[in-house]
Amino acid sequence: GKFSWPGGNSYEGEWKDGERHGKGTYTHANGSRYEGDWVEDKQEGYGIEKYSSGQTFKGYYKGNKKNGKGMCTWPDGKTYEGQFINDDIHGEGTYKWADGRLYKGQWAQNHMHGSGTYRWPDGRCHEGQYNEDKKHGWGKFSWPGGNSYEGEWKDGERHGKGTYTHANGSRYEGDWVEDKQEGYGIEKYSSGQTFKGYYKGNKKNGKGMCTWPDGKTYEGQFINDDIHGEGTYKWADGRLYKGQWAQNHMHGSGTYRWPDGRCHEGQYNEDKKHGWGK
Repeated sequence: GKFSWPGGNSYEGEWKDGERHGKGTYTHANGSRYEGDWVEDKQEGYGIEKYSSGQTFKGYYKGNKKNGKGMCTWPDGKTYEGQFINDDIHGEGTYKWADGRLYKGQWAQNHMHGSGTYRWPDGRCHEGQYNEDKKHGWGKFSWPGGNSYEGEWKDGERHGKGTYTHANGSRYEGDWVEDKQEGYGIEKYSSGQTFKGYYKGNKKNGKGMCTWPDGKTYEGQFINDDIHGEGTYKWADGRLYKGQWAQNHMHGSGTYRWPDGRCHEGQYNEDKKHGWGK
């Protein structure tokens, strides 16, 4: 039978005991329509819903709402295939954007939430935890050039403990704050140089120790990646300078010792003895 409402909506299909039951099509006045199964006057079972906006859903319903497996397509090219609960994208599913991006994983109330993998068309990939569409918790992010980050995230940013590895083998392992190297960390360079110490804003800031493959070491203060402040520099041949530094130069008061017993104690200016000295 066919039933029409004064506003322009209509139902055509099977009935049972006065209720829509079986196969039927409900058409809205605006052109949207549902074609599929009905149980006791409700959309229940498999159906296809086409909206006036151009969106289409094919899948399962319960109590007039999308529940179970289904697939949505949008007129702008987006698609989602996976689980639904009470009309929401919820459970396991794959969402594809028209520009080539793809997320495959867990969802909660229309948000990426839980474990999943997000891929970009340029080769970037994040595999890990999400909270309301943002990277949150443990995750690994890789770039097409070979760089990668593995560790903790918060609100879409690297935050907590994590390791950033460069394609050339250099790597930083340590603390992150709001997507920046901040706190204590260890950085090992492909050249063989190693730094252990404190960072702020992606740069060495505070106390730290550098070692070089040729045997040199520096232990002391850094500011914005520069040796700056009080510190001790040792050369592989036994020479040692302990004192003040400015922008990677011996600058200020310090003591320079040679392995043969010579010693200078006094003022320095850009690595040269300058001012009072003994």
